Amino acid sequence: MPQKIIGLDIGSHSIKAAELRRTFRGFELIGFHEKVIPREGEIPPSDAVVQALVELFSEGRLSGDVVITSIPGHQVSARIIKLPFTDRKKMDKVIPFEVEGYTPFNIEEMVVSYHIVQVEEGGAQILALLVKKDVLRDHLGVLERANISPKIVDLDILALYSVSSLMLQEIEGPLSIAEIGASKTSVCIVNGGHVSMIRSLPIGGEGITMAIQGEFGLSHEEAEQGKTLHGIILEDQGESEEERRFSKCIESAISPLLREMKQTFHSYEADHHGEVRHVFLCGGTSALTNLIPYFSRELGIETRTLSVLEAPFNKLTMGPVPSGLIPHVLGLGLRGVGDGSFSQVNFRKDEFAFRSEVKEIKGKILSAGILILAILLLVSFNFYLKLNVKQRHYEDLKAEIRKVFTNTLPEVKQIVNEVQQMKNKIQEIKKGSLPLSETGAEGMSVMDLIREITLRIPKNISVDIKDLAINKGRIAITGEADSFESVDKIRAGLQKFTGFKRVALTHAKVGAKGNKVEFKFSISMEERPG
Repeated sequence: MPQKIIGLDIGSHSIKAAELRRTFRGFELIGFHEKVIPREGEIPPSDAVVQALVELFSEGRLSGDVVITSIPGHQVSARIIKLPFTDRKKMDKVIPFEVEGYTPFNIEEMVVSYHIVQVEEGGAQILALLVKKDVLRDHLGVLERANISPKIVDLDILALYSVSSLMLQEIEGPLSIAEIGASKTSVCIVNGGHVSMIRSLPIGGEGITMAIQGEFGLSHEEAEQGKTLHGIILEDQGESEEERRFSKCIESAISPLLREMKQTFHSYEADHHGEVRHVFLCGGTSALTNLIPYFSRELGIETRTLSVLEAPFNKLTMGPVPSGLIPHVLGLGLRGVGDGSFSQVNFRKDEFAFRSEVKEIKGKILSAGILILAILLLVSFNFYLKLNVKQRHYEDLKAEIRKVFTNTLPEVKQIVNEVQQMKNKIQEIKKGSLPLSETGAEGMSVMDLIREITLRIPKNISVDIKDLAINKGRIAITGEADSFESVDKIRAGLQKFTGFKRVALTHAKVGAKGNKVEFKFSISMEERPG
């Protein structure tokens, strides 16, 4: 079990990291670090991020058994789907086909992951997520240049959900967590401990800075300072004209975000028939003077800061830390603590699988190969010891077969292969005596096969056979059943018939109406000896 976990957030303004340490009772938050991404000069954006990552880990002396990062929400497609089963292995197979129709890209170009929102009677509600392989490849490439290999790549918005599962479990009714960053705002609505809605809004603190630059003719640095110094004025209490201008400028720049959040809440209320009762803000912009009460007034919903500094697991010994910057990286770090109540998404799979896991799998395969080789050597040695004895028995048996053959078919003078010649003779006799059907199963008619198929399907299963095709040696069955479990039972029943060599399920998918499972079996039949 890893002892130290690092949650790592690569933002547009800065890179943030939280250090978590596992304890016998759970975990402790022992460190927070931030490094602003350099803007000056001609340095390319990706190089600037790599430089900031290297400096962050070097200056903070960061090292961890596990590093966890996230992909921004605006680069990920999300879809809520319902499945009539709860088995995760079936989910892994079915979900890519279920979401294929919701993306304009080839599903082969995407990485699919998912979070089980809620297990319901007879099925589960799933938050399915898709990210382009190129996006994930670029993300991992930047980290690799800084010698960082994350074990988990999550969705940034679900990091907020993980924090809510840890800190806000006692809040009744729907609540929203909004992280207002430099270039975007992530919104996660949670109800009863379940993710209900996620949105990534392309509005953040940088928009306020640019508005101040345009209004006052300031540099970017001066505008940032003015934004931090003045903030929002809630009531006119004799403030200067400049302070009022700053306040109005900030309010104007933040109004599109408020409008989008209101629309998000209205959409949630329409779909889920419940009102969002609490709003928690975090992110760098949430520290803006009077922003919290201003949001409470404009949204008409109680708004508070999501602070982790007073939490019992906080063991930070460094100086003052901006509270709003911690929740995201804390949420990512919680994935390394993992008690099953946090986000379940990980885009590191298939060709992007975590290297250590690949090495571990290769090691297990190598060990299994060595074991199999040792077994084969023992079997071969045993076979060699018995070979001489069996050779003598073989010669005796061969002589006995020759004797039986000559007594049975005395008219055959040229003997080449007694067994094959006997089979050929039997086939010649059968040609004129037994009716061979075109089914490939000698001695059985088409009606016999249909009867066997009918008997092998369990009586308590609702099934509708749409098509039955019988050709020589093969049968194709197409139909609908009420569940994937029923399809498995039908296959098991058919496989019990000794006349069927192999029953293969070649197709299984939830039907268009969502209440039936379409299936197709391909059956190869045993060829009975003549």
